[in-house]
Amino acid sequence: MNRKKSYLILIVLLFFGAKQYFHFSDYSLGLVQGMLLFISFSAFFVIFLVLLIKDLYGYIKFKKKIDFIPFVLLVLFLVLSLFGFSKVEEPFFWKKEFYRGKLVYIESKDEIYLYKNETFAFVISKIEHKEIVCGKFKIVNDTLFLSEYNSRKVDKVFTNKYLFVKDSSLIALDEKKYLDIIKVK
Repeated sequence: MNRKKSYLILIVLLFFGAKQYFHFSDYSLGLVQGMLLFISFSAFFVIFLVLLIKDLYGYIKFKKKIDFIPFVLLVLFLVLSLFGFSKVEEPFFWKKEFYRGKLVYIESKDEIYLYKNETFAFVISKIEHKEIVCGKFKIVNDTLFLSEYNSRKVDKVFTNKYLFVKDSSLIALDEKKYLDIIKVK
């Protein structure tokens, strides 16, 4: 295989692996994403090892120089992976969050993140995966209004109007929903 093609494949796998951590809209995390990540990691390391063995053979047999481009890509791949693994639980970890709340009912891990740029993310935890739904919000007086999100995914759990109370809790203003949110962070 040509060196340039190998580099291109490594860069595509690097991008594909990093894309699993950096999302800009609604997404899901679960078993399928974990398997895709494992496959991209495995393919990256197999191609890297093949290039390394070729380079070492050329160095030992013919005193050729070792190509350091695969090592640079490996370091970049490892740094992005470690950073992504450490932040995988936080949706949109690059945004400044000012409120993080959790639903108040037994065995719920569902959360809401409010960001300073007036966007939010619902994190709806299910047995095998997490669903992250994004939208925008406005605060008028003591009332939080949520908008521009996929309501079909969150209607059973969250509502679109909440009242801020003194202890930073959110009380649902929808009479059909009684789920309140307490501040986590």
